Amino acid sequence: MIKIFIDELLHKAGMDNKYRLTCLAIQRTKQLIKEKNKLELLGSKEKIPSIVLREIMEGKLKPEDFEKKNENK
Repeated sequence: MIKIFIDELLHKAGMDNKYRLTCLAIQRTKQLIKEKNKLELLGSKEKIPSIVLREIMEGKLKPEDFEKKNENK
């Protein structure tokens, strides 16, 4: 089980709003569900929400990435 504190996630994502952080995590989760046939997810026993939280903690997931995509729609 992964132990991550909300304050750490907010700091790593560069956010100060829990709601926006939740929206970011939901968007990434939906994206991974659509792309779950990718090689990265095939052999993994880790659940998708855990992957998203780990990506945020590692700094791989930033709110700017999703804001740009939403503006283009």
